[in-house]
Amino acid sequence: GQEQYEPAQQSQGGEYTRDPALSAYVKQVGQKLARVSDRPDLPYEFVILNNSVPNAWALPSGKIAINRGLLTQLENEAQLAAVLAHEIVHAAARHGAQRMRDHLLLQAGMAGLGLTLADNDYRGLIVGAASLGAGLTIAKYGREHELESDHYGMKYMAKAGYDPMGAVELQELFVKWSKGGQSNWLEGLFASHPPSQERVQANRRTAAELNVVNGRIGREDYQRAIAKLKADSEAYAKADKAAAELQKKNPEKAAQLIDSALSKAPDEALFHSLKGQALLQQGQAKAALNSHNKAVALNPNQFSYYLNRAQTHEQLNNSQKALADYQASMQKLPTSIAALQLGQLHANSGQSDQARQYFQLAASAPGQTGTEARRALNSMQEVPVSDQGLVLKHLRDPQGRMFVTIENTRPHTVNGLTLVSEISNAQGQVLQRSSWRIELLIPTQRSTEPVRIPVIETLPEGQMLRTRVVDVR
Repeated sequence: GQEQYEPAQQSQGGEYTRDPALSAYVKQVGQKLARVSDRPDLPYEFVILNNSVPNAWALPSGKIAINRGLLTQLENEAQLAAVLAHEIVHAAARHGAQRMRDHLLLQAGMAGLGLTLADNDYRGLIVGAASLGAGLTIAKYGREHELESDHYGMKYMAKAGYDPMGAVELQELFVKWSKGGQSNWLEGLFASHPPSQERVQANRRTAAELNVVNGRIGREDYQRAIAKLKADSEAYAKADKAAAELQKKNPEKAAQLIDSALSKAPDEALFHSLKGQALLQQGQAKAALNSHNKAVALNPNQFSYYLNRAQTHEQLNNSQKALADYQASMQKLPTSIAALQLGQLHANSGQSDQARQYFQLAASAPGQTGTEARRALNSMQEVPVSDQGLVLKHLRDPQGRMFVTIENTRPHTVNGLTLVSEISNAQGQVLQRSSWRIELLIPTQRSTEPVRIPVIETLPEGQMLRTRVVDVR
């Protein structure tokens, strides 16, 4: 949970930083509930994410997040307590660990989510170990886990002095919203926490059994706490629309929307990042760089701001600055886009070993990014035995046939050699291995065309080819 907490936050908008008082308020409510839970010893943490989708999630060991998009829909502190208590039970009862054990993660949760960038969600781009946390935050809880979390969460509410009817009201709101068919909501909270009338009725029974008199509701305190967030709601709505326009390649419309948002909240890093993306799509790279610089300065802890600035640096041919920003983004959240670009930058500077490492990382990703990385790996120079003086490269002809070219850089003629070619999948598992002896004179070719040898008729999409020399005379 500790290892995955930061990457999971990064992938879903990062921490909401505009109102530290609201963050402190949510943490206070969360810790009050955690102290009366069945696992008060866990190192609980609570964070608000800068994401408009109404959602909340928990990772093992009590790492809990709630989106600002959900906070704006709640009415009082008791409802907030119901959300946080529910997530505390998921953590205390080890539901997340059980989902891992029982393979209840979405089948696409690790690498096959595709390019899903709506509402600042980068889960489909994550590579390496960090993909686990993102998968856990969207994995669907089963009926028993949800009922258990509702039941014990209401008990924690009662122990902490809250009116457990807040949990009943919360479920009634969820059922109402789910019937409304708002897609972005269904993709958020309801995807992992499916609402039902059964849960409403079960919560009513639990509230009756607890029979709390004069429990805390906290409407005024809650509304006061989210006043700034509510005042900014129109600006965030415009920013969400701007992000959608960027996805549709309408940068002019996106720029108008984000300018309006910036007029309401000029110190929101997210808005400056979106402005930079809109300017870059319009071909205004220098102006885009200024916007990305502001985003990084306002929030130097969000990976996507470095990623967007790195792409702008590349447009301006600032290779070294692009390299530094891609590396900074990878330190915060490893993504296939950054890995691919780092591979290309290292390849361009002749650093083949570093390039190959990044290409291999990006090759595990779905979509166009993974395809490009696998192609780069297939075409990269291989020098398996340095003292042989042979340079091997892969080539693909227009018909898709793969060849290996051999260039002899040493002063002596090669009279024959043995090649081994291996075809592997994106995970590195060898699927096919071929070996053959070639009796062929290859003179020193410092200034002539390398020898071309057919290796395979067609290489299936998503697979990688690696060829090496194992014997030469």
